[in-house]
Amino acid sequence: MLKLKVSVVGVALVLGSAQAAVLHVSPCGDDTFGNGASWATAFATIQRANLAALPGDEIWVARGNYSGPIPLAPGVRLIGGFRGTEASLAARHPRRYPTVLSGNNATRVITLAGGTPAAPTVVQDFIIDAGRGIPAGLLASVNCSARIEDCVFRGNLAISPAASLIQAAAIGLSSGVNSVIVNNYFDRNTVVAQNATQTAVGGAISTQGGTHRIEGNMFYRSVLSAQGGGTIGDGAHIRLGAGATYGPVLIHRNTFASGIAGVGAVLSAAVTHPSVQFASNLFEANSSGVRVANGVANVSATHNQWDNTPNAYTNLVPANDVNAPAGLALPAAGGLWITAGSTAQGTGAIIPPVGLVDIDGDASPFGAPDRGADETPGPAPVRGFTLVAQIAGYVGEIRGYPVDVSVGSWTGTVLLNHQGLAYVVPGVLPTNGPYDITVKGYNTLSHVISGVNFSLSGSPVVIAKPCLGDIDGDDAVTIFDYVLLSDSFGKLVCDPTCDDRADLDGDLEISIFDYIILSTNFDIAGPC
Repeated sequence: MLKLKVSVVGVALVLGSAQAAVLHVSPCGDDTFGNGASWATAFATIQRANLAALPGDEIWVARGNYSGPIPLAPGVRLIGGFRGTEASLAARHPRRYPTVLSGNNATRVITLAGGTPAAPTVVQDFIIDAGRGIPAGLLASVNCSARIEDCVFRGNLAISPAASLIQAAAIGLSSGVNSVIVNNYFDRNTVVAQNATQTAVGGAISTQGGTHRIEGNMFYRSVLSAQGGGTIGDGAHIRLGAGATYGPVLIHRNTFASGIAGVGAVLSAAVTHPSVQFASNLFEANSSGVRVANGVANVSATHNQWDNTPNAYTNLVPANDVNAPAGLALPAAGGLWITAGSTAQGTGAIIPPVGLVDIDGDASPFGAPDRGADETPGPAPVRGFTLVAQIAGYVGEIRGYPVDVSVGSWTGTVLLNHQGLAYVVPGVLPTNGPYDITVKGYNTLSHVISGVNFSLSGSPVVIAKPCLGDIDGDDAVTIFDYVLLSDSFGKLVCDPTCDDRADLDGDLEISIFDYIILSTNFDIAGPC
């Protein structure tokens, strides 16, 4: 009888894995009456979908803002970046339809559990922001197998009135975790020690053991800070913590900039590991570099490039490094990429990049945007510029907002990043200029910036201030735009009958505030 019971359980497990479901979540969903089986019957919250999910299931999340704390069950794949109409993963456009998970400055955003290396718990294509706690953004629980990819971690704050060791503003990896962290952007995550009993460590990623691959990410301004007599510790961007058992750790092809810590701002390794490989990374303008604690063994550094970072290596001798300016562009607004003409082009790679034209933040060897030390251009000289879009009245998530750009005979469409920036490479321009640049947003009038000069080694900053209100795309705000707005009034943009161009203020619903913007700019024609 016992043998029969085991066999039945085995058959049930096989059937369960073969019938993995896709559950849908949308701001237009309903947690009470929805079943998640389609966009039309979607749940309203990720928490409700998680209750219904089994290992191997996928949770598809439509563009919108979702509040934490969010638990994620073992082996479930949580995927954002949907418009809310797609029937396949291939049909989605994650950069165009940003999906935000927020702690609302009050709680941790998301906690992962379970999974296996072959079937990990997955978080993909989200903006994870405004988390608070330890960790503040994402926690991978003990013995979890996690894959975290194509996400933006921004503005998370690790803070606690009681704990002595304050850490992990963006990602905290517990003991026994097997993680793959690829193609993410870490932007201004901060750890704060509030009093004399506290120490701030591990700003963006903090580990307590396990096996990890951290590859193709960009880290910008991870900060350890202190107040009230607190101590600033080690590992602003990455900290491999003490008192834990580790497997191999690979830190490969990442870009680290403007990290601030007491020591080891780029990486701090506190214990001996079976193997830590720090290879083919770029780091520039950090308060310090890679620090290995006294007596720690089995850490290697090779084929990295660094500049303007004091104490680049502590207790570690690198091999085949390049100490030269990486050419990272760090505008005041916080953009980060490798500029044309940089010495980092084609250097520092164990496997040299082939055919990359990749300084605009739109592609990587991993097939994802805005990432990593392989953001290098191909051999042809290019002239590019930083577009900074300042759209008065737009209050929503700016990431993914489409902007049409014309320079000379070149035209193209770019998507703004989460800071309202885009790096534009307008083909191979014949001269340095001057050029007039025409910019037109998804639902704005056109705007012209005149007399812009380029160079092969510099990247001018171009500020565009287009006016909202052009819903029908004719470059004028007229009665026809009023008609289109009226047709969608009162709807959420997740409604398939809604014209999302009418969402002028970007708050994902068509309301009186959109009418106000349109009325303000009524009867204006572009360029504005």
